Amino acid sequence: MPSNAKPLEYLGESIKVLAKADVAVFAPNCLTARGCVIEYDCAKAYNIAVIQLFKNENDKLTIDARLSNTKYLKNNILNGVE
Repeated sequence: MPSNAKPLEYLGESIKVLAKADVAVFAPNCLTARGCVIEYDCAKAYNIAVIQLFKNENDKLTIDARLSNTKYLKNNILNGVE
């Protein structure tokens, strides 16, 4: 991308990458950013597995299992994350 690219151009590139993904992992607090919300909505709308990570009260990463599309994702891909 050119150094003078607009944020919407970056978002377009991000969605191109998302289109090829099997799983989208969203970091803690990312859904406060406009682009991240759009990426999240695109992933859900196009049936890309979504995993949302959160930090618990001990500052340890946790996963919202309701957003994980399969038990396999939680048990095998996220080793070390509660």
